Amino acid sequence: MVVGSYDEVIVCDVCKQELYRTQKNIPLTDHVDENHDNVCDVCGEEGFCRHDYQPSRIEPTCTEKGADIMTCSNCGYSYSASEIPATGHDFSIAVDEIPATCTESGVAAGLKCSACGTVTGCAEIPAPGHQMEVTSPRKPASCTEPGQTVTLTCSVCGYTEGGEELPALGHLDGDKDGVCDECGKQLEETDPIRRAFQWFIEFFFGTSISTKVAGAAAAVRRFFDIVSRLVAMIRKM
Repeated sequence: MVVGSYDEVIVCDVCKQELYRTQKNIPLTDHVDENHDNVCDVCGEEGFCRHDYQPSRIEPTCTEKGADIMTCSNCGYSYSASEIPATGHDFSIAVDEIPATCTESGVAAGLKCSACGTVTGCAEIPAPGHQMEVTSPRKPASCTEPGQTVTLTCSVCGYTEGGEELPALGHLDGDKDGVCDECGKQLEETDPIRRAFQWFIEFFFGTSISTKVAGAAAAVRRFFDIVSRLVAMIRKM
C-alpha cells in the first residue's frame, strides 16, 4: 500500500542543471505505541487496539515479592500495576529436639515457618561416642582352662566389646621331669619304658608309691642337672 510519493531530482555536479527526476513512493509503516496509550506515536491515529485489561495477581512468598498484573485480553500486552512485598517467615511451629546417641548425631530444638516449612535453629548435635568402662577384667588362660580378654561396656547404651576367649595353654615340661613347669601337675609319662615302669609300680604298689618314685626320680634328675651346671662353670674358670 502506497500512502504518498516524492520526486527524486538528479542534477549535474558541475553546473547544477537538472538532468532528470524520478517519482519515489512512500510505503505504509506499522503503527508504533511504545507507551501503550492506544495512540500511534508516529501519526497520532487512535483505536488500532482498544485494550481490555483483565487483572491477575502473582502472590508473594516468604522471601519473594508479588505483583498485581494487568493483561489485555485482545493483544496480550501486560504490565505490573503494583508491587506486593514479601510476607516474611512465620516461625510459629516448634520443632522438638532429636537427642544424639553414642554413634548417631542429633538435632537441637528450633522453629518452623508455618507457610513454607523453612526451619531455624535445629543445629546438629554431634554424637559423643561411647563411654566405655571395664565390666570384666582380663582372665589369664591356664594349662587346662581357657581365659578371656578384658570386657568393656558403654555406661550409656550398653554396647560391649572385648571378652574374647583365650585358649588353654597346655602343660609345659621344659626340664622333662614329668611335672608341669607352670601348674606343678604330675604329667603322664610319654617314654614307653618309663610308662611301663610307672604302670608296674602303680599296679603292684599303688598310686601313692608311684607318685613318690616319680618325685624321687625328678629329684635325682634335678641333682644331676645342678652338678652338670657346676662342672660347666668350673671349666670356664
